[in-house]
Amino acid sequence: MSKRPKVRQSSRGAVAGQRHKDTRQRPTNAAPKVHRTPVNTLRNWLRSPWIIAVLAPVLTAAIFGIVKIAQARYEASTNPFVTAYANYDPTANGTWLMSAEKALDSRFFSRYIRTCDTMRSLLLASGGADTPESSIRLHLVGTQNGTVTISGVQAEIISRTPAKPVAIIGCPSAGTVATPQVALDLRQAVPTALSIIPSSGLGDIPGTDGSVHLDGQLGKPYFRTNIITLTKGEPFDIPITAFVAGSDLVRWRLVVDVEQNGSQQQVNVTGPVFATAPVLCHSVYAQNWTFQWDLVPPRLVHTTNEETQLCAGNTLPY
Repeated sequence: MSKRPKVRQSSRGAVAGQRHKDTRQRPTNAAPKVHRTPVNTLRNWLRSPWIIAVLAPVLTAAIFGIVKIAQARYEASTNPFVTAYANYDPTANGTWLMSAEKALDSRFFSRYIRTCDTMRSLLLASGGADTPESSIRLHLVGTQNGTVTISGVQAEIISRTPAKPVAIIGCPSAGTVATPQVALDLRQAVPTALSIIPSSGLGDIPGTDGSVHLDGQLGKPYFRTNIITLTKGEPFDIPITAFVAGSDLVRWRLVVDVEQNGSQQQVNVTGPVFATAPVLCHSVYAQNWTFQWDLVPPRLVHTTNEETQLCAGNTLPY
C-alpha cells in the first residue's frame, strides 16, 4: 500500500496555493474607522463647547444689529423725518393775479363777489392758475428724536401745457408789497429753492423770452448758505414764491430733502397741486377783471384792455 504524500500547510493553516478565507467576525460593538477630512475637522471644531461659548454672543450681536438696521430703514421709509404741508399764501405779497380758461359770468361776479378771498377760492375750484407767480407757505414739523436738517426744497413738475387763458383777474394790494426771500424758477427742469437778493434796481432773470424782471436778483441755491434744523415737535414755516414766464401753464408740487445722522430722505409735501401760468399779452384775454377796494361796497369790476396795462409784462409784481 502506497503512502499518501504529505501536504505542507502554511503557518495560517491554509493549504498552500489556496486563498485562506478569514471566517472570523468583527465584534459588533467596534467603532467604524473614520477618515479625517477638512470638513469633518471643521465640524468637530465648531461643536467644541468653548467655541460655541465664544461665538454665540458674537452671532447674536450681529443678528441683532442687522435687525436694528432693517428696522431703522423700514421706519425711515414709513415715518418721514418731518411732516410737511404747503398751501397757497396769497397774502404774502398783498396782491395776486390769476387767469382762467373759462369766461366769468359778469352778472354773478359783479353782484355777489365782495372779497378777493371769495373770488380766489372760486377760481381755484374751477381750475384757475396764479399768474405769473404763486405765493406758497411751506409748514414743517420735526418728528424724530434728535436733530434733523432741511437740506433742500424743490418743485416736482407734474405737467407743462400751453396756456389758453380766457379771463384774467386781479386783486391789487391794499398795503405794502413785500419782497420774498425764497424763489422757485418753474422754467427749470428741476426747480430748486433760490435766494432772492434785494436790490435797488431791476435785475434781469437770465434765459427769459421777453422782459422778465425782479425787484431783486436771483441768488445761489437757498440751502447752500442757509441751514434749517428741527427737533421733534419743532415747527418752521418757509414762505416761497414760484414764478414762470413764457407760454406754458405749469402744475407742480413741493418736495423736501431732509438729513439725520448721515441718512437722507426725500419727503413729499402734503397739499394741493399748484398751478402757475405766465402773463400773456392782453389781446389773448377775452375778459379782464379787477377788484376795486374804493367802491362801496368793494367789488369785482369788468375792465377793458386799455384800462389794464399788463400787455408789456412778462413782469413779476415785486
